[in-house]
Amino acid sequence: MNYKADGQFVTAGNPLASWSVCNFDNRTPDQAIRKYCCRQLSQVDADSAENFVSQLVNTLVKSGCPVTNKTPYIHKANAGFNLEGIHGGLQESAKQAFLQSKKDPQMILVIMPVS
Repeated sequence: MNYKADGQFVTAGNPLASWSVCNFDNRTPDQAIRKYCCRQLSQVDADSAENFVSQLVNTLVKSGCPVTNKTPYIHKANAGFNLEGIHGGLQESAKQAFLQSKKDPQMILVIMPVS
């Protein structure tokens, strides 16, 4: 365990190599997920969602978690407000994370719509 100057204790983990984003929010274009940071958690739009992934990667790296895949697969899912749609979206995200890295997914970041 390492001590950081800000008083946090962190343990080096396995690199984040296999992950994806499952976007159930119809308002967020697929290409927008990597570029802009969320300003309000209640509003995921084209200007905010894309940078969230970049900020997440930067935060993980600064916290001692290496990220080898900095551009995860982004799946635009349509939940249709039923369990089958949610299951299908998550399943496709997991499959694409595996195909991209040839490893079981370590994380699936889910973006849900706000009602």
